[in-house]
Order: sequence, then structure tokens, then C-alpha cells
Amino acid sequence: MKLDKLYIGLLFTSASFMVGCSEYEDTETTSPQADANAIGANFAKETQTIKVAPDTKTFDITMNRVNPTGEKVINVKNVRIDNNFCNPATQFKFEDGKMSAKNVVNYDISKCTFQKPDTLTIKIDADAKDHIYGDGYLQTSVAFVVDYTWKDSIKTTAVDEYISSDKAPFPVTVQIATDYDKKKNKTTTLVRLPDYFKNAGKTTKDGAANIQFAVNNSDRKNPQLIWNISNNDFGGLKFNKDKIETGISHIVEGTGDEEDKTYDVYMKGLSISENTSSDASTTAETEEETIDVTYKLEYELYYKDDEGVEHYIDEATPKYSSEFTIKFPKTSDSITSTEE
Repeated sequence: MKLDKLYIGLLFTSASFMVGCSEYEDTETTSPQADANAIGANFAKETQTIKVAPDTKTFDITMNRVNPTGEKVINVKNVRIDNNFCNPATQFKFEDGKMSAKNVVNYDISKCTFQKPDTLTIKIDADAKDHIYGDGYLQTSVAFVVDYTWKDSIKTTAVDEYISSDKAPFPVTVQIATDYDKKKNKTTTLVRLPDYFKNAGKTTKDGAANIQFAVNNSDRKNPQLIWNISNNDFGGLKFNKDKIETGISHIVEGTGDEEDKTYDVYMKGLSISENTSSDASTTAETEEETIDVTYKLEYELYYKDDEGVEHYIDEATPKYSSEFTIKFPKTSDSITSTEE
């Protein structure tokens, strides 16, 4: 009896297995075929950033396709162009056998602001992808910005009236624009102190006021704020000198039943000069390995109220100053050579 039960049990298990397998029979489907005429045009990225130096006149946007057969022309629409800084073509032309095509965009640098992104958004003139296996996107948004390539070069400290009433120094990084003088015929070096207020602990935001200026190549003197440099260096490029974002907030206390209000604080760069009275200032003829120069920066901090009226954050102290000493290597190539 036990053997009979075991035998019957095995038969039942086998039957169940076969029934289970039969559930998956004839369920395979053939993947749909792409249309032989489908191109599969697309942009690889939905958003992208393009950075160009001030002496550049164009930038490229690339379109891809899935089907490389034949010469094809793809029409596109310009969905958004900030400040009308460019007038891109409305077509991408693919050569036979090529998987990508470039659109060379010419831009008007006089409509651009240094380090401030403008946006160009273009869209393939179609409601949906024409290739079911096509990658990418029908639309791409380009954040276009004019800026140099900056290299961390020197560490120093600054003393600032606004940041510390007891004149306690705080760390500052000095960066050099490595592609400012590609042709090696300029007499100045472009310098900046990035994230000035972030380094001082006044904000956590990146780009919280970049202090940017040029100095003589020879002795690192005669500092000039970047917007005071000859405009021939920048081809009409605009600079934001009166509304530099600091990342700092200013609270105005409400009176009576009014609530407190918080406003963004902006910086106006007034001037930068060489502090000849400082003991740290030296000349290029010293026997030291560096050229030590102390600079004095003067600036204002203000906010705009709900009516757009400007107010100093401290009416009693409309202007602040900062002093910092930079120890430049005597060999100019050590801080101005372009990184590949």
C-alpha cells in the first residue's frame, strides 16, 4: 500500500509539472520591427552645459540618429533663446552613413554677461520619436556660459571689515585663468578669489561672490577689477559689477503685526588697489622665490526691498574693505600655463 501511494504521488507530481509547463507554451511574441524609413533622430542629453572663453565666436550642438542610411535633413524649432544671444540654424544635415550631425551656433557676445548662463532650447520638429528603439530626447536645453578655465594656484588669507570686526583672517584660494592669455601676448594675468563669502563662512552657496581682477605679469601690481580692463580683451562682453550675488540673506524685522522679511544681499565692487603701506608688499627685485603683493578691495553690500529700492545692510557702514596678500611665484609660467 505504501508503494502504491508513493507511485500515485509521483504520477500526480509529474502531471502537475507538465500542466505547469504547458502554461508557458505558445506565449512568445515577435518584437515589432522598426520602420525601415525611420531615422531615429535624437539629442543625447535633455540638458547640457556649454562653456566658451570670451574670444570664442561659436559653439556646436550635436544631433544623433539611429538609422545611418542616406543623406537626411532634420528640421528643429527654437523653443527658447534667452536675450536673443544667438540665432541658430533650424536644420541638422546628416551625411550618408554618418550617425551624428553638428549645428554650428554663432552667438553675439555683446548680449552675454560674463559667467551668467543663458539658455537655448531646441526641439526636433516632431510630436514623437519615429524609431521605436531610438535613444535620447526630442528636445535639449543648453545652458550657455562665457567663462574662463580657472586653476587653483595659491592659498592665502584675507582680513575683511564686514566679515570679522576683530580682523581675524580667513582662508582664501587664489585662482588663475589659464586660458586668458593663450597667445602669450597679454601683459596681465587674470586672477580671482572664488567663493569669497562662502570661504568666510557667511554662506554655504557656491559662487558666493567671485572677486576677479587683473595684475601686471611682471610685478603683479596695478590691479584692475575685471570690468575695468580694456574691452578689447572681451569683445563687448557685459559684466555684472553692481549686483554680484553673495549668498547672504538680510532680515528686516517687521513692525507691529508685520512679519520679518528676508532679502538677498548683493555686492558692488568699487575698487581694488595695491596697498603700498603694507610690510608684505615687495618688488620683483627681492631675493625671495615669490613676489608678495598686498591688495585692498573696497565694496558695498545692499539689498532691494519689495519696491526695488536699494538699502545698505548697515546704513552706518555703507562701504567695507578687505586686505589680502598673494605670494605669486616669480616664474609666471608656473601659474599661467594652460592645462590640457
